[in-house]
Amino acid sequence: MNKFGIRKKYTTLIYNPIKEGVMKKHIALLTVFFLTVVMMGLLISDEARAMKVENGVLKLQLSHQYPDNPKDYRVFLVKEYIRLVEEKSNGKIQITEYPAQSLYKAKAAPEACMTGTLDMCLLPMIYLAGKVPSLNITLFPTLCRSRDEMLAWRGKEIDKFIKADLLKHKLVELPTTIAGSAIGSTVKQIKVPSDTKGLKVRVPGKYTQKMFLAQGAGLVTMSSAEVYTGLQRGLIDVCSVGPGSFVSFRFYELLKYYNPYPLYTNTVSILMGKPTWDKLTDEQKKIFLDCEKEAEDLAAPVANGTDTNAVKIFKENGVNVHEPTLEEFKAWEAASKPSRDAFIKDYPDARKLFELADKANKEYRASSQTK
Repeated sequence: MNKFGIRKKYTTLIYNPIKEGVMKKHIALLTVFFLTVVMMGLLISDEARAMKVENGVLKLQLSHQYPDNPKDYRVFLVKEYIRLVEEKSNGKIQITEYPAQSLYKAKAAPEACMTGTLDMCLLPMIYLAGKVPSLNITLFPTLCRSRDEMLAWRGKEIDKFIKADLLKHKLVELPTTIAGSAIGSTVKQIKVPSDTKGLKVRVPGKYTQKMFLAQGAGLVTMSSAEVYTGLQRGLIDVCSVGPGSFVSFRFYELLKYYNPYPLYTNTVSILMGKPTWDKLTDEQKKIFLDCEKEAEDLAAPVANGTDTNAVKIFKENGVNVHEPTLEEFKAWEAASKPSRDAFIKDYPDARKLFELADKANKEYRASSQTK
């Protein structure tokens, strides 16, 4: 109260040098903290900027999403390619593998390669289809009748088209392996596309989905990891994933029917960023290219063994396993026409891609006496 007995409504602000000193100290500490965080980020970024030469040895980093399991044909490809490159270079090139997304997330890895902050990655090519539309051809329903048929694209015109398109996006494709697929059902054996009419179907890829929609199937969208629960709850009747996933997710506990028909195949490739590639000497580039085919040839039987193993396990668990016939292959191929038409409408070079793929497949079938 003042001398008149009136309560003061406002408090006068008084300069306090002690409080101001404390505040300045806090600001200084925050500034130091902020600068430290920034510097740490730069150091981490510099460490992730992988390509290094130490004592005459070129050291590179390779990132992928798969657990470190040498029995996985994709991981097997990585390990064999690294071994071959190191041997052929007499130890002058060393590649460190970072599995299970321990260095980069799967979808971030190619972008890191493009910018030069990562040297190499292993990736299903369909992951890049949003940025590189031509890669939709690498996971297209009924296009190839086997893993080996798609692997035979290597060196052909379609392979050169895809490599050139990737190069435009600052990626160099090195060795590849082929992922397969199969079809499982809780209701009946799915031998031909019309068998899915009225059923609830889960399949990957928009062009694969279009094929089943045209057959009168109902589409259900979920990840591979959710399929087991979907089958268990009756949310889906039919599913398609890779043979390895059919086994690892234990779908044989719920499915009554299994058809190892390769509804689609998908390339999984080792990529190198163009920034790294451009820094290699001609001799080093030759080493990487010379090791491609041998690595692919070593990985192919491991990949095919995944299909054989899945059939064996499903039979052991009492699941009805169908052996697809050539006539059924043709029925599936005919059913994919709406998907082809859609891709041609969506992508200007799709027609050319189909021509190149069909040509390569025809040559492979003729050479292997498959009619």
